[in-house]
Amino acid sequence: MKKRDYILEFNKMRFGANTLEFSLQDAFLEYMGSSVRGVDAIATAEVIKTDSMYQVTVTLNGKAEVTCDRCLDEFECPVSGSYLLILKISEVEQFDDDEIVYITPATFEYDLSQFLYDCLMLSIPLKKECSLGKKACNPEVISRLMHTGEDENEEETNVDKPEADPRWEKLRNMIEPED
Repeated sequence: MKKRDYILEFNKMRFGANTLEFSLQDAFLEYMGSSVRGVDAIATAEVIKTDSMYQVTVTLNGKAEVTCDRCLDEFECPVSGSYLLILKISEVEQFDDDEIVYITPATFEYDLSQFLYDCLMLSIPLKKECSLGKKACNPEVISRLMHTGEDENEEETNVDKPEADPRWEKLRNMIEPED
């Protein structure tokens, strides 16, 4: 993976629509310093060039290997999404706008790697469950999670149970009057 693989070179683009394709895999994530692995995605960027701006629409499709939040099994989660970036040409650099990146007319390239990484991370769901990967959770783990710790077939042990405190009974009667 080379840093040049994710650079928009403005001088090589024609006015109107331009289409570029970027591969997002483990080498890209390693380059970005991410701990996420097992990603195989394609980001298609449609760049519309005008006199005063570049409108970049990134469509992401692929899969990522993630851990299920319920059973801790690994599964392939589909990742997809569409994201917009506007690069506005301006003599004055403005940093107060979150949705528009201002560039000077002398700028001849823009590094899309951070934007592509952000798109990928946003497309991974917050709640990850095996059902997203069209598989069932590990039944052994789920049964252990549902187990209450008391088996109905076990014999009751002769452990002294504390008696109910009569003060609590009086309080319960205040809330729930006897019929």
